[in-house]
Order: sequence, then C-alpha cells, then structure tokens
Amino acid sequence: MSLIMKQCQILVILGMVLLLPIWSSCSSSDDEPKTPPKQGRIPSVSEAIDLGIGVKFAPHNLGASKPEEFGDYYAWGETEPKESFTWANYKWCNGTDDSMTKYCDDAYYGTVDNLKVLEEADDAASVQWGQEWRIPSDELFYDLYHKCKWKWTTLNDVNGYKVTGPNGNSIFLPAAGFGGKEQGKGMKGLYWYRELNVSDCEGRAIEFGPSQYVLGGCEYRKAGASIRPVCD
Repeated sequence: MSLIMKQCQILVILGMVLLLPIWSSCSSSDDEPKTPPKQGRIPSVSEAIDLGIGVKFAPHNLGASKPEEFGDYYAWGETEPKESFTWANYKWCNGTDDSMTKYCDDAYYGTVDNLKVLEEADDAASVQWGQEWRIPSDELFYDLYHKCKWKWTTLNDVNGYKVTGPNGNSIFLPAAGFGGKEQGKGMKGLYWYRELNVSDCEGRAIEFGPSQYVLGGCEYRKAGASIRPVCD
C-alpha cells in the first residue's frame, strides 16, 4: 500500500472519530424520551368532590395521583416544588426572614406592599393545574373545620384524616409531614392557605396530627407544605 493511501485512510478515520460525538448528540436529542416534570395527575374539574360547604376539593394533593399519596411540597407563594426549604432559596426574600420582597405589611419584615392574599401567578394550584384550581382560603378551612367531621384513619396503609361533609361526601388528607424532612411523615400534616398571617408575615396553614388539628395556624413561609387544591 502506498504512503498516500495510508495517509488518506488515517484522515478518514480521524474525521469519523471527530464527527461521532456530533452525530450522537444530534440523534439522541430528538429521539430519546424526555423525563416529564413531577406533578402527579391533573384531575378534571368534574372529579372535584363536593362536601356541601360551597367549594369543591380535588381528589388528591398537588403533585399526587391518588388520595393517599403525599404529593409535592411547596413553600408559601412559590409555584414549583422542591426538596430543600431554606430562607436562602425562598423566592420572596433576600435570604432572611426580615427581608421579604413581596407579601409584606410590616416594614420590620421587609418591603411593604400590603398584599395579604396570593395572586394567581403565585398560586401553585393555578399554575400547575390551571386557572380552575386554587389554594383554599382561610374561610374555607374554617368551614371544613366546623361543618365537617374529622376522623383519624388509614387509607391503603397511609395515615391521615377522613373529612366528611354535611352531605356525606368525604376527602382524605394524608399526613404528609413537612417538605425536606422525614420527621412527621405519616404522623403530621401541614396544608397551606392562600392568606398571609398579618401579625408576622408568615403563611397561614392548617396543621394536624393523630389527636388534634390546629385551624388557622401559621408557619414560616419557607417551609415545605402540602396543597389540596379547590375549585368552584
């Protein structure tokens, strides 16, 4: 074999080696399936459960697919789930609990804008599931507390409360614990309201355990809590 032919073969082989990564990346980007975001199943409005208190509840938590699944955890006013919950990664502050940039009615806690109820753009239920859905209000949880029967029970080996409305229909609120912590899962539940706790700029929530449930409590806005969407 002549020297010129050998040189040509070497050039061809080098060219194929250099182009191989480009061919691979081009083919894989279009052909390989992409992993969908974790958001569980989005129910239709027709699946919402009417407890007889004026507003209908989703059959499961935001980020879940079944009533007993915990679903995702959200900081108050954030629309994307996460696993770590700190002031450093909370959307509406500059790294501390006294540097709020939105939803603040006291200069001690940050920049005052006097917003006390989540706007639709900051409502995780509306953003993730559509405008028909929203995070429940304080008033709605008040009715859920006073007009419904709460029973600590299990559903498919998951602890939580069966909440039965005056019309006999019921929902199951799993004890999903707190986002970012294993402690509390299966024994406690924390669910956000859409209102701000005006005395300290914390997020309003309902917290429960096997023997008690606290209506109208509050929690640091950075905390990871569950959301049970509602619709009309």
